[in-house]
Amino acid sequence: MLVILTGILVSASFALLYFNTKAILGITTSDAPVAQDSNPSIFASLLKPIFFEPKKLSISKIGLKEAPVVEVGVDKDGRLETPKNYNEVGWYKNGPKAGEEGNAILAGHYDRVGGSPAVFYKLVKLEPGDLIEVEDSTQRLIKFEIYEVSYVSMNDPGAVLKAYEETKDPILTVITCGGVWSPVEKDYSKRLLIKAKKL
Repeated sequence: MLVILTGILVSASFALLYFNTKAILGITTSDAPVAQDSNPSIFASLLKPIFFEPKKLSISKIGLKEAPVVEVGVDKDGRLETPKNYNEVGWYKNGPKAGEEGNAILAGHYDRVGGSPAVFYKLVKLEPGDLIEVEDSTQRLIKFEIYEVSYVSMNDPGAVLKAYEETKDPILTVITCGGVWSPVEKDYSKRLLIKAKKL
């Protein structure tokens, strides 16, 4: 039964492709105009591009080349995790992949214990118009252009939510620490947010 159903689906797909192709080329079996179906094709969702897990991040402006990207989640307090390795970039695995519809989130350390530079130490030099490249697991390069650079206070929950904004546009949000280091809190007072749109 499964074979029969599969055959029907394949035949239906081929017929749909055949007649749609004829319509696009203006080829009809009669002089009557081709009717346009107002209902979306059941195969429309299959036509969307497929994106894969990000594996490398490059930002030529600051000399960052093929920094490894690893999956991260959230900790017990609901805060976005960062990689244990200071040279790696964390991709929020429960969100969109880079290039997909929505807000793909990448996070990385600004510096190490003791103050030496980490992977995103030079992120402060970026400005609108600069480019970011993400390489996925198929070695495809996805390019983004920065359109916004801002700092948000860790004491303003509403501002922090800006990093996790929902959108239907394929954007990238890159996050690292900023502001002033607090020995008491053992954290920086702000977060640097880099927003970029897919090219």
